[in-house]
Amino acid sequence: MSEFPTDIEKFCDDHNIQNETSYPDSKELLLLWTYQASQDPICKDKNIRINAVSPGPVETPILKQFREVLGDERVNSGINRVGRAGTAHDIAPPIRFLASDASRWVNGTNLACDGGLEASVMAEVMEF
Repeated sequence: MSEFPTDIEKFCDDHNIQNETSYPDSKELLLLWTYQASQDPICKDKNIRINAVSPGPVETPILKQFREVLGDERVNSGINRVGRAGTAHDIAPPIRFLASDASRWVNGTNLACDGGLEASVMAEVMEF
């Protein structure tokens, strides 16, 4: 597997990663790592499944930080699209599923647990 940079601040400066985009950028990088790791012999040969869960806005302490960095308008736009922010009780069951034998054939995927936020954004982008 690829080496991750150790000096994150330098990496961000070298690649012009701004504070406002650092979270979504890191999330996308984690998804790429998920796809790669799920096929790496280190995991694959041991039947270790690698999956990701991408929650939308969730009522946790980090939501306040998102508001500080992104602003209320941007955070609220996502919440308004789906009707409410999620809760830990919304996110835990899909994670439990992925950790169970019921998902034994699920590997290298990202499960959006966002109340339909991603679908809403994509439908808008694709003009559905």
